[in-house]
Amino acid sequence: MRRGTGTLTLTEWRGVNWEDSPSRFGFNAFVTARNLYIASDRIERDKGVSKFATNTLPAAPLWIDEFVTKSGASRLVLITKDHFYEYDSVNDQWVQRTSSSLGSDDDSPVMGVIWAPDDYYLFACHNYFKYWDGTNFNDVASYNPLALVVFDDRVLIGHTMEGGARHPHIIRWTVQGTFNDFTGTGSGYYHLIETPDWIQSFLVMGDALVIYKERSIWVATTSRATTFRFHLIVPYVGLAAPQLIAGSGDLHFFVGWDNVYAFDGRRAEPIGDVIRRKIFGPESVVNWDYIHRGWAMYVEELDEVWFALPVGDSEWPNFILRYCVHRDVWYTRDFPWTLSNYGFWTRTGVTTWDKLTDPWTEYTMTWDSLLSTARIPVNLLARSDGQVEKYDYISTTDDGSVIEGEFETGDMVVVERRVRLLEIEVIAKGSELTLYASYDGGMTWKFLKTLKLANEVKTYSVFLNKTVQKFRLKGRSSKYFRLTGLTVYYREEQWA
Repeated sequence: MRRGTGTLTLTEWRGVNWEDSPSRFGFNAFVTARNLYIASDRIERDKGVSKFATNTLPAAPLWIDEFVTKSGASRLVLITKDHFYEYDSVNDQWVQRTSSSLGSDDDSPVMGVIWAPDDYYLFACHNYFKYWDGTNFNDVASYNPLALVVFDDRVLIGHTMEGGARHPHIIRWTVQGTFNDFTGTGSGYYHLIETPDWIQSFLVMGDALVIYKERSIWVATTSRATTFRFHLIVPYVGLAAPQLIAGSGDLHFFVGWDNVYAFDGRRAEPIGDVIRRKIFGPESVVNWDYIHRGWAMYVEELDEVWFALPVGDSEWPNFILRYCVHRDVWYTRDFPWTLSNYGFWTRTGVTTWDKLTDPWTEYTMTWDSLLSTARIPVNLLARSDGQVEKYDYISTTDDGSVIEGEFETGDMVVVERRVRLLEIEVIAKGSELTLYASYDGGMTWKFLKTLKLANEVKTYSVFLNKTVQKFRLKGRSSKYFRLTGLTVYYREEQWA
C-alpha cells in the first residue's frame, strides 16, 4: 500500500505569519507568500500590470484621482511636485494643465477633493492650496494644509502652514456651502491641543469626521451651537503617515507606530499581529526615515487593503502588504520598481479575447468577466520614475518583467520520533510549479520536482521516501499556477 499511516493536508489557505515560530504554525500559515493571490480555496500566482498612458512624466506622481463632474463626465487628474496633469483618453497620454511650476517637493504629501457644487477640484500640500475649474487654476486660501476634506457641505483643513509658520494642531472650516470662505459667519477654527501630537489626516465615516493625529484618534460631530464638537476616541494610537490609511465603508485601516489597525468609530483594533516582527520594532525591514511617502489603498473587488511601504534602503515604497479583510490574512507583493502613489480609473473601452497577447492558459477570467468590460474601475499604480501602470487582472507580467510567485510553509515537526515522508500530492492547474523541500528549518533547500501543469485541474505526485524530524515545503514559479490542494503522506517511525 503506497499510503502512509499519517497525512497532513493543507485545506485552508492562510497568509503569512512572521510573529510565531514556523514550527508552531506548521502548514497552517506561510513564512513567505509573495506575488500570490490567496483565496479560501486556492493560491495562485498574481496577475501583473501594464503601462497606462504612452508618456512618462518627468517627476513622481504624488496624487491621482478621478474628477467626476455633475454631468457625469470623468476627468482623471495627476499631480507631481511641479505640475498638474489630466489624462487624455483619446490620445492615451497625460497632458500638462499648469503653465508654471507648483513649486513643491517629493516630501510634501498632496491631497485632493472634489467640490461638487461648482465642479471644482481642490488640491493642496504644505506649499500651496489651489483649485482647478477645468480650465484655470486659482488659490483657495493663504493656508496651506496637510489634511483636506469636504464634510458637512464645507471644506475643512488641518495642520496648516500660515505665513511660513507651521500650525500642526489647527483645524479650520469654511462657511457652509462655500469652499474658500474661511472668515465669514459660520466659519471657524479650533486648536486641537488636548493631545500634543500633530494632525496627519481626515477621513469621513458616516455622519462623522475622523481626525487622525500621530498618536491619537479624534472624531468631529456637527453641533448647531459650536459648528463642530471634537471627541477624543482613542488615545496613544495614531497614524504613521498622512496617506497610510484607506477607508472601506464603516471601517478605516491604517498603519500606526506599533501595529496595523482597523478603526470602526469607537475603537482601534490591531489586525497586524502576525506581521509585526518584520514591520515594527528592532527587526523591522521598513525604512522609517521615508515612511511619510507610504500610502494605502482599498481594492474593492478583492476586499483587500494594500499598504505600500519603503523597505531596506529604498526612499520610495517598494513593498506592498496585502490584507484580505473578510479572511483576515496577509500576503505580499513586490514590483521591479518603486511606487509613489495610486489611483483609480473607470475603464472606457472593452477588452476582447482577440486583444490578449499571452497564451489563454495564462488567463483566469471568464469569457464574460466584468474585469474585461467597460465602466469598471481599474487600479492604477504610479511609479516614482514617472510611469503609471494599470493593475487590470489581465496582464501576465509586470510591464514585461517576469512575476515570480512563491510560497513557503512552516515546519511539520515531529517530537520524540521521526517520520518517513512518502509522497506529496498536489492538486493544481496552470503552466508550471517547482517544489523544494527543507529538512532543517529553511536553512537549506533540496529541489524536488518541476510539475508541468495542465489547463484543467489535475492531481500530481512527488515521491520522497525520506526519514526526517522536520519538514517544510516551498513552491515557486514565474509562470501561472493555481494550487487547490496539497497533502503530505508519511509513516511514523521510532528512533533507531
